[in-house]
Amino acid sequence: QSNYVETILRKFNMHDCKPVCIPNDVNNKICKVSEINKRKEAEISVYQSAVGKLLYATRATRPDLAYVIGVLCQYCSNSGPNHWTAVKRVMRYLRGTTGATLKYSSSGNPQIIGYCDSNFAGCPDDRKSTTGFTFLLAGGAVTWQSKKQPTVACSTTEAEYMALAQATKEAIWLRRLLRELQLPNCDDPIKIYCDNKGAIDLSKNSVFHARTKHIDIQHHFTREAVAQKEIEIHKINTEEMVADILTKSLPREKHNWCSRGLGLQI
Repeated sequence: QSNYVETILRKFNMHDCKPVCIPNDVNNKICKVSEINKRKEAEISVYQSAVGKLLYATRATRPDLAYVIGVLCQYCSNSGPNHWTAVKRVMRYLRGTTGATLKYSSSGNPQIIGYCDSNFAGCPDDRKSTTGFTFLLAGGAVTWQSKKQPTVACSTTEAEYMALAQATKEAIWLRRLLRELQLPNCDDPIKIYCDNKGAIDLSKNSVFHARTKHIDIQHHFTREAVAQKEIEIHKINTEEMVADILTKSLPREKHNWCSRGLGLQI
């Protein structure tokens, strides 16, 4: 993937840029631009090309870019100068981390472990939350997602529960894949770690019913997956949540810690 990254940097004349340590500044809120600040059509096509190429790298081997690229993808049809500045910042980060690789080890955990998180009302445009989850095997991430939720959550518990629903879908698919490959422990429930006690309680029984009965029925199949022992949901401290990198921009130390937690060697 390092050759692909080099190709991106050269295509957009960023191969000699000054590296930075994180892909997006914590204080930089990427949001909509006014009509007067929108870029010209030709400039927008360049933006779309850059984001598309970065998205391919993100999907393949760079989960550390998933959040910021996911946000930048939302403005492909109405980007402004601030969005292009954010794209160049990502390229500057890539300049300093060209050789980053996902590492898997025979001494790593042979069972799939999931981490699920959300950033409540994180989008400044519509206050929708962001879902982030990853599943690790043998010490490295094998699948990950960072995506804005389709509906507005009314509480952190609701946002986390909606994120758990997406992670549960992925866990069930992975469990079936392991069964097809006839790998050891393929019939064991997949553990998913979450840092919100309310969402965990809601996944096990119908507590808080009055506050959460409006949640779409599609999210409640998480409770069924727990009952059928396809997944197990466990509490984890927020400080130990490696999926944090998939829901928001982080300061340098936390960003690096989460990257290592995903199995990335930078």
